[in-house]
Amino acid sequence: MGVLIFIVGLIVTRLFDTQIVQVTKYIVSHLANHKKIREFIMNHL
Repeated sequence: MGVLIFIVGLIVTRLFDTQIVQVTKYIVSHLANHKKIREFIMNHL
């Protein structure tokens, strides 16, 4: 059962890889301009 969930997770990740990368780049660039939010996230998460 665990192997099946792992395989499904890999498939879903590959299907949405482009969108995940775009969102991650957006978040990183947004946080680069907001020092207080970035520090809060780094200290509390």
